[in-house]
Amino acid sequence: MNIASDILDEIALEGLDGITIEALWVRLSTRKDFLLPPKDEQSKAYIWNIVRRLKDVEFYQLEQPRLPLVIFDRWSYMADELGLVTEPNPLPVDIYPHCLISDTANNIQGSCSTYYTREKVGFTVRKLQLPDIFAKYGAERIVIVANQSTRRLALMGAHHIPQLELTDFQYCCLERVGRSRYHGEVTQGRMGLQVLGVDSKTIYYFRKFLMKQKLITHQIFHMRSKNVSVGRLIHLPRFFQTVKPKFLSLTESIMDFLMTQPQYMCELSKLKESLGISCSLKKLIKLPEFQRYVKTDKAPYRALYPDADIKDWKQKNGEKEKHLHVMYLVDPTFDLKEIKRKLAGEEEEDDEEDDGESHSHGFLDQSPRCLDRPIVLQVLKVLEDAGPNGLSASELTKVLYQ
Repeated sequence: MNIASDILDEIALEGLDGITIEALWVRLSTRKDFLLPPKDEQSKAYIWNIVRRLKDVEFYQLEQPRLPLVIFDRWSYMADELGLVTEPNPLPVDIYPHCLISDTANNIQGSCSTYYTREKVGFTVRKLQLPDIFAKYGAERIVIVANQSTRRLALMGAHHIPQLELTDFQYCCLERVGRSRYHGEVTQGRMGLQVLGVDSKTIYYFRKFLMKQKLITHQIFHMRSKNVSVGRLIHLPRFFQTVKPKFLSLTESIMDFLMTQPQYMCELSKLKESLGISCSLKKLIKLPEFQRYVKTDKAPYRALYPDADIKDWKQKNGEKEKHLHVMYLVDPTFDLKEIKRKLAGEEEEDDEEDDGESHSHGFLDQSPRCLDRPIVLQVLKVLEDAGPNGLSASELTKVLYQ
């Protein structure tokens, strides 16, 4: 792409609200591989001479100056060492408040809170240089707006079906995602897509439609508030980049390591030392995404070290056996690649909800068993509970499969 098309793309991505001149400098400064970043007055003057000659844009004067554009970087708001994002408090001001516009007479779609109050001034502005514009209008009162076809092209791409029609709300949703560029939009939180004024279920169905049309991409996004909420991080396909918080990388590393251990179980201190984990795992252990695949428990010393000497496994003040903090895989038979895909959010959510019906398990019912604990730990627990008399093999079977 050349300089002019890059500039036009940045203007179009800002949506129907348009972009102020100062905000244009901000966007061009952060655009990847842009050949002429506006670092000084000479480069800004050169860029402006391109802008004022663009045929696919119009210039408007706002009634009131717009607040300066500050690009929100959610990754600078980490809640803890697990890499979970939290919302800032107070929230930054949204200079593009949602205001759906449906101007069917002029075939205009998008969101713009100043659509009916701003004044077209293109005839005058195109003749002026930057110092004259700032002297006459100020730095944040002139907005540059790309026409509908250019804005649509920026959001949908040149190879998309031109006959595809989006509802006004679908378009506004896509417009907001496009404006976010590489940062993406999220589906949860007070700054997410729910600022569009609809509930999460409605957003889900709109998002599903846009996904089906290949207009957006998505991945799992975790945010910490009082608890950890799981939503989606959405990009235009051309801005997609994989985001993996530290806790997901830790979970995958722990699962990989446990797959190599006897009985798929390891002492917690040994696991941390082997993987070079220096942070506390208390918060990680509480996360549902972790508990689904890995559990923690206490196991008898000889469950991990069957050949240990008596002085190692016996407690100093008695005859009882020491217990160790361990981690183990919930299901060692899982497909590790498939689990990693699920953790990364590469599969769409299941549409079906639990119907609430009860199901009969038949004579092969294994419901009394704790399927999230290794069988060896369950056997040891039963034998401990039996006391010094122990159990025969048949008695043990009855207890486990009663």
